[in-house]
Amino acid sequence: MTDPWWISLIKAFLIINLLLLLFAYMTWVERKVLARMQLRYGPNRVGPFGLLQPIADLIKLIRKESFFPASAVDVLYIAAPVFSSFTALAAFSVIPFGPGWHIWKWNVSGEVANLPIALVVIFALSSLGIYGFIVGGWASDSKYALLGSMRTCAQMVSYEVSLTFARSRPRRSGSSARSSWAWWCSSSQVWPRRTGRRSTCPRPTPSSSRATTPSTAGCASASSRWAST
Repeated sequence: MTDPWWISLIKAFLIINLLLLLFAYMTWVERKVLARMQLRYGPNRVGPFGLLQPIADLIKLIRKESFFPASAVDVLYIAAPVFSSFTALAAFSVIPFGPGWHIWKWNVSGEVANLPIALVVIFALSSLGIYGFIVGGWASDSKYALLGSMRTCAQMVSYEVSLTFARSRPRRSGSSARSSWAWWCSSSQVWPRRTGRRSTCPRPTPSSSRATTPSTAGCASASSRWAST
């Protein structure tokens, strides 16, 4: 079921603001932890325990003078960070934050956009966000900024490739348990000679001795050696 457009707009507004608030206070937590590691107080002047420091930083950044290189491409220089921020926040639109809720007479789903290829969309948005860094470094008309943007691009690509392989590798239920059991059976074949302890691997039956699966190959070899001794 698809939500009305205005419900999706409200959910997107709430998610974006919660994410920005979370990022702001995670920066506050980072500054407090680093201050404790360096034996100093950290932000503690604005608000109780310095909790309003992110708000003060936002006001300071808004009031600061906006400047950029004179030879920069104005449109691309401004649009590049906006594009990267949009792709980073849009990736959260396909993540379900709950099973759904029934509010008044509306059934509200737990995600902004219910897509069958949500994981692919996340990878695609993260790939597109890299272009914002490259375009921003190129539009600044500075070779140092361009080198820094290329370094950021290389880091993000390397992380994305490893994350894609980690998430898309096919898994079978119980495969790790079977491989661990086969390893234990193959490695425990020396125990009966040292301690007289009988092996816990199942003995092969005539029907299973002809065709053994890879998961029980270690148990079959251990049982055969135990029978020979």
